[in-house]
Amino acid sequence: MRLNLPAPNIEFALPDGLVIVSKTDLKGVITYCNSAFVEVSGYSRDELIGTSHNIVRHPGMPVEAFADLWKTIKANKPWQGVIKNRRKDGSFYWAVSNITPLLENGRTVGYVAFRYKATPEQIAAASDAYQKIREGSSGLRIEEGHILKIKSPLLRWLSSASIKARLFALIFVLLGAMVATGIFNLYEASKAHERTENGLATASTQAYALDTARMAAAAFQGQLHAWKDVMIGSRDAVAMQMHLEEFDRRGAEVDQQLAGYLKPIMQQLNLSTDTIDALLESHIRLLELHHLAVQSFDIRKPETRATADNIVNDIDLRVTAQFDDIISAIREAQLGGLGDLNETLEQSYQVQRNRSAGILIAFALGGLLLSAWFIIGILRPMRRAGSDLDRVVQLQQQFLEKILVLEEYHDRIDEEQRIGSYIMGHITKLGVLDPLIQNFNRPAEHFSGDMLLAARTPADDLHILLADAVGHGLSAAINVLPLSQAFYAMSEKGFRIAQIAEELNDKINRFMPVDRFVSATLVSVDARNRVVEVWNGGNPAPLLVNKNGEIMREWVSNNLPLGILPGDSFSGRPDVFHYEEDCQLCMFSDGFPEAESPRNGAFGKEQICKILQGSSPGDRLGNLVDMLDLHLDGQPAHDDVSLAMVEIQIHRRPEAAPAVHAHAQTVQEGGGNWKIQISLGAAELKYLNIVPLLTHVIEEIHIAKEFAAPLFMILSELFNNALDHGILRLDSRIKQGVDGFDKFLQSREERLHALDNGKIDLEIERVIIEGKYGVRIRIVDSGDGFDYTEAQSLAGSTVKQEQHGRGIMLVKDLSYKLEYAGRGNEVTAYYICA
Repeated sequence: MRLNLPAPNIEFALPDGLVIVSKTDLKGVITYCNSAFVEVSGYSRDELIGTSHNIVRHPGMPVEAFADLWKTIKANKPWQGVIKNRRKDGSFYWAVSNITPLLENGRTVGYVAFRYKATPEQIAAASDAYQKIREGSSGLRIEEGHILKIKSPLLRWLSSASIKARLFALIFVLLGAMVATGIFNLYEASKAHERTENGLATASTQAYALDTARMAAAAFQGQLHAWKDVMIGSRDAVAMQMHLEEFDRRGAEVDQQLAGYLKPIMQQLNLSTDTIDALLESHIRLLELHHLAVQSFDIRKPETRATADNIVNDIDLRVTAQFDDIISAIREAQLGGLGDLNETLEQSYQVQRNRSAGILIAFALGGLLLSAWFIIGILRPMRRAGSDLDRVVQLQQQFLEKILVLEEYHDRIDEEQRIGSYIMGHITKLGVLDPLIQNFNRPAEHFSGDMLLAARTPADDLHILLADAVGHGLSAAINVLPLSQAFYAMSEKGFRIAQIAEELNDKINRFMPVDRFVSATLVSVDARNRVVEVWNGGNPAPLLVNKNGEIMREWVSNNLPLGILPGDSFSGRPDVFHYEEDCQLCMFSDGFPEAESPRNGAFGKEQICKILQGSSPGDRLGNLVDMLDLHLDGQPAHDDVSLAMVEIQIHRRPEAAPAVHAHAQTVQEGGGNWKIQISLGAAELKYLNIVPLLTHVIEEIHIAKEFAAPLFMILSELFNNALDHGILRLDSRIKQGVDGFDKFLQSREERLHALDNGKIDLEIERVIIEGKYGVRIRIVDSGDGFDYTEAQSLAGSTVKQEQHGRGIMLVKDLSYKLEYAGRGNEVTAYYICA
């Protein structure tokens, strides 16, 4: 993790409406940043691209914020929060940051961040919260960028539970409450049932007691009736005995009813048994009286029966009253028990009703609370989503405004590109190349940073420039623009590529920023002398191949690109090669061999050589392009791609016509109206290429303008012969062999650098030849001269076999008359402008 040092407390306020955009890979390394990010951060784009995004992390931000950020975006969720970033100068700025995963085919390939100005309220809240978190406060936490208060685990769970968890909790609580309520109701119902059973049992016992009392009363009454039957019954002994037995049976029944049944029941009912005891005493009294009467009374006597009747009636009244008391008591107890049972049932009903009402209310409140909790669980994400949506809408509004600006900007760019393409096409003469050149260009953007130019010199040499500016697009295209005008102008004036290279380097070095250099390859093809000159500064090596595809020569870059070195440290000296057969020169920018395929890596030089060897000369360019497309497999190249195939043919000079020897009187000396004279000493000869300059002057003369090319060839050959052989004393035989021209030029440069004396005089004037407009060129050098008479006699046979002398033969063919004078150090050529 980057630990940025403490920063000064200087705040940088973001402008309103500014949107900072950056993209990173999965590790947080910046892969793109817009100009707003560059401006606000204070870093250059090169410093930001390829660097971890924590380069702008401020030490005042808590690590918890970034831990939450990475946790969120790694879960493929967007993160939004207020952040404090550090600028390069140590100051800081607050911004609302929205970071979103970038998906391709469902797979996260990186992250994009949008940041815009935070409100003062957002800044104050975030600053206070971040300070507390850094101080170790346990009451705050950060979740998906939001600052939240920490609650108890239960409250935290209740507040943060998902909708699914809330739904399950709601169902679980309701089912649990229903089960608990059911169990409680069963328990209460069991207790109510038990109380009811007890009440019913008591009521049943009371009814049984009442029936027993009545049965006992009936038995007593039966015994009394049996007594009466004894009194009034038959007088015979048998009947008497039968009535006595009935009386005893009834008495036993009364005892059983009273003592065996009624008294225990009364005791069970918690009723007084005094009346029963009194009844038992009355019964005993009746029995006593009965036995006494049977023993002592003559029941057959009327007075005895009257006495017995009185006793029985008295007992009957008393027993009846006592039984009535017992039945009343039992009835009263029965009524009381029924009242208690009714009251118990009423209380059970009230309790059950109240309990049911309470349960219903509890269920309603609990359901309401749980429903509210559940609804909150639904609404909270919606509210958060709504808040996020508001921010998204705000961002969309800002983006729409930006889109409108971009649309206007895009329209301006289209118009500027149209105008730029038109201007660049005309400046670089786009598409107007020599017929001997086949070319292919595929820019990485609308404008190409590669440029291929071709021009013919007045001597009909073919000059080619392949330039590749650093980078690509409009900035690279602008970088190569200064080269075209200089290249065309100097080529058309006849300057050599060494001088052209020096001029192009000087322009780039003076006019372009330090980091805006240009790799370039300059080529000159002299078909007459079968010489190829190449200067290569930073481009891939051009390949010279024969018709069989064999590599005859390649020119590896031994020079730095244009614009890096100042003029006094730059060398434009080319490498020279002499060819003896038809061949092709393959030139390409570094975007061609470095074009990368997702599967096969770079295209590579080896594959280029293989295609050249396996293709016929006419198909080589097309095969190279086809194989490039196949290699890229539909993917765009990351850099501009330029490719050129230059046909280089053997110049077959036609047989010269017999020389015309003009008579002196056919040339009228001094008949012109203009004349150029110039004398060059050793100091001027070292650096001044006078021929193109004089040619430019001739071009300005109306009549001679259209004949500037042959005049240039004549002037160039005569001047170079005077300088090379007359002043520098170079032997043309050095040119023999494959590297002869290279050795010759090297010796020429060395001797020219060491030259300290010598002189060349030039005269160019208008003359009249056979009544026609003509030009006379006279050159005199201070050298030793040569035997021109012998040279002229051998010239025709020697030139066909040697690599030198072709220039003089060309001058003779072009001139009306060519004559030498003096020691051979003076030569005059006449040319008719017709």
